[in-house]
Amino acid sequence: MAIVRPLTMGRIGLVAFLLAASLGVAQAATQSVLLLHDAGRKPGPAEHRLISSAVDLLCHFDVDITVAPVQEYRPHALADHSVVVYLGLREGVTLPEAFLTDCYDLDATICWIGANFRQLAARYSLGRYGFEVSTASPDPAPTRVIYNGMPYWRAELPLPRITCTRPDVCTVVATIQGDAEQRPYAVRAGRLWYFPELPLDRARKGGTYLILADQMHEVLTQPHEDRRLALLVVTGISPDTDAGKLSALVRQLQSARTPFGIEVASILSGPVPGEPIRLSRKRGLIGVLRGAQREGASIIAHVPADLEHRPEAIRAAESDPEGGRDSAAPSLPVDLEQVLQEMARCGLYPLAVAAARKAHVQLEGPSLGGAYSTLIERRVAGDDHPLPPPMPFLIENDPSGQRVVPDNLPRLSEGRGQVETLLEAARRQAAVPDPWTTLRVAPGAPPQSITLLITGMRSMGYEFADLRDMTNWTRGASLHIRTFDSEQLLPRVLPDSWDAMVLGPEPGMVHSFGRSDARERQEALVVPGSILVAYPAGSKPKTVFSFEGDPQQITERAVQRIARFVVLFGLAASVVLLLIYTLHLAQRRGARAR
Repeated sequence: MAIVRPLTMGRIGLVAFLLAASLGVAQAATQSVLLLHDAGRKPGPAEHRLISSAVDLLCHFDVDITVAPVQEYRPHALADHSVVVYLGLREGVTLPEAFLTDCYDLDATICWIGANFRQLAARYSLGRYGFEVSTASPDPAPTRVIYNGMPYWRAELPLPRITCTRPDVCTVVATIQGDAEQRPYAVRAGRLWYFPELPLDRARKGGTYLILADQMHEVLTQPHEDRRLALLVVTGISPDTDAGKLSALVRQLQSARTPFGIEVASILSGPVPGEPIRLSRKRGLIGVLRGAQREGASIIAHVPADLEHRPEAIRAAESDPEGGRDSAAPSLPVDLEQVLQEMARCGLYPLAVAAARKAHVQLEGPSLGGAYSTLIERRVAGDDHPLPPPMPFLIENDPSGQRVVPDNLPRLSEGRGQVETLLEAARRQAAVPDPWTTLRVAPGAPPQSITLLITGMRSMGYEFADLRDMTNWTRGASLHIRTFDSEQLLPRVLPDSWDAMVLGPEPGMVHSFGRSDARERQEALVVPGSILVAYPAGSKPKTVFSFEGDPQQITERAVQRIARFVVLFGLAASVVLLLIYTLHLAQRRGARAR
């Protein structure tokens, strides 16, 4: 599976770097897709996003994509590709005669999405397709779309009317349902698919994008294996989090035997500029997080969008109050290095990164490809970009691993009503055969709601993903963290002249490998479920606090130590009293003998 984002030369270079780095050699695709659009050489921002969304969708499959303006179409170019996808972005754009002729004459698989289909209808008879298309009414069409018996939602906009004239030829893919009527929303006629609008708005949860995503399996004749995955993530954890609430939630998830991750913001901007609030000062919270990590929870590092904690940003702001913030461009390696150092001081080792879209907007290929492998994207206030798609899209060719985790369901923080909403959304995601959903849970969510959510997801056939059993990495200048989906010899995955710790896979297992352990290093295996923490020789991370566990565990151990002390003190006192009594008896016997 390859991915191409051909909106700018910079993005092409970025993906080319990632592919080269992860694959080493190019892999031949099984199908060639020609993606045409009518936005010309300079698409607008909204058109950029729609083209990008279409490219992301296609990259869920094993395809080679060529993106070009339809205005530059060459005669018979359709014959050079397995599938043609046309995006009608601008209503009324005059399409090239060669393109319309080839669409009608050539036996090609065509997926027509959006405007200008009536130009084909005006030039040729559509009788063989078995449907007709009329001009859209100025009134908004209904928002409810039925697909495979499930309701999906579209924006309240006008929509061209499709009329099916030959049911033996035309198959209605989905229907639009209003109060007074029900009519086709999308149709298929042989090797032609027609969507009269652009269902590419990935931000609309449960939207018609899912219908297009599922139909693309038919368009490309690439059915995927049925597998429903869900990642359960406890979110919103920061130095301000109530350790007691988090501890109760962790114990509940562990008792349910559900893999889960914990997204941790280890650095927060404080009220005083240059003095951030750090997780390493919160002893009880660290104990909860380390205890969860030891028992198998995956730690996810949250890289904040607020850059006030960055020293260079602070210094720039002080020296240039007017332009200091702009002069300190976002730098993922710098931000991530600080986050990793802070988390390492707490004994936490993140397997993935969560970052807001606007937090790091000037990334280069080496920065992205070298900093992390698995990303959970977050929206921030005022972000008008679409959410990540509701299916797993990779930034490298690795069908066994997840690389961009979609943030596609609301966070559970309330009661039963919210659970039902989440389960309904997850049921819509299952329109595609291999959905990936992210279930976000707040520390204060009602325990009964969490149980209902987990039970409901499992009843729909979802299995919960464990990041520890997948190949992930997070890299800073002084710390590399990795997990694996297969056994690996330690020397093969350890950077030259670096030492390592291996955590797990059993709770509490920790093995250290230094330079002096040459033979042990050569023979050591890192198995799935383990975390490999690598660092420069002699730079083993030192944790601020030595204890591990949540407050309840810490209290239990303290009580046990006190109890042991009391028992030992009692035994010692008994021994002393026994000795005194023995000596007293000996003295009395000696006195009688005299």
